[in-house]
Amino acid sequence: MTHGARGWTDDRPGHYQAPPPRRKSDTEVWSEVRVEAVYRMQTVSSNHANIVTGDRPGGRRIGPHAFAFLYAHPRKDGFGQVQDSYTIEPASRIFAWSDDDRREYNVKDCPVLVKTMLEIATQEHNAGGFDPISLTDRGEEPLPDGSVFVGIGLSSLGDSYGDWGNLKASAFGLELPARCLMRLTDRCWIEMSHEGRGQWRVDSNFALGYMSYFDIGRSIPYDWTPRPDSAHWWLDRLVDVCTRAYDELAVRRAETRRSTRQAGPGRY
Repeated sequence: MTHGARGWTDDRPGHYQAPPPRRKSDTEVWSEVRVEAVYRMQTVSSNHANIVTGDRPGGRRIGPHAFAFLYAHPRKDGFGQVQDSYTIEPASRIFAWSDDDRREYNVKDCPVLVKTMLEIATQEHNAGGFDPISLTDRGEEPLPDGSVFVGIGLSSLGDSYGDWGNLKASAFGLELPARCLMRLTDRCWIEMSHEGRGQWRVDSNFALGYMSYFDIGRSIPYDWTPRPDSAHWWLDRLVDVCTRAYDELAVRRAETRRSTRQAGPGRY
């Protein structure tokens, strides 16, 4: 029996064993996650714009900023088998519009809103047992199997101080200027923007490669540090708090499983 580049070969006729498929490296996985995050945030931004300009039950107005907590999970084929490729599931949070400028109610000022979310997350984390998905509108809907928290995206539309109560979609589709900001747990920054019906511009401190229908750049320095008190500054800290919370939850679940195994089957 010999092993070559094409697999194991037995001397007996018909005894060929294909080599096991090569699993992607962490670098390859993260490259795929970043690209999927860009596509997903484009969808999040479009959905945000549709909600803002569409019919609002009870006249409820929606604010110009929305969060998307991003979770990577393995794709499945048509037979339900897990594949060695990944996609992104968002858990979003939108905010009702308010003219209130008090910090804890301000949904117009992006840095203030992100800082408020950070303060809430920090308080919940310090209290113990914090699951960051509780900050979203997802409710009881479970995440796909194998989901892992990979970062947070922020969708911003138009002029934060515009007349959000009277926004409507134009006859030519949604023409609101849109911006998205993402901070991923691999220390990647991604910024996306487009003016109404224009092409999306995407910039990052990591190489993203070619993506259809996107103008890809790399104008953010690799070791860039955000300005204190900016939306980037607070988002970076929010991602750190949520990452620590999920690391602690993973340790707690592992300890629970280990204790269950050590206890063995119950006696009756």
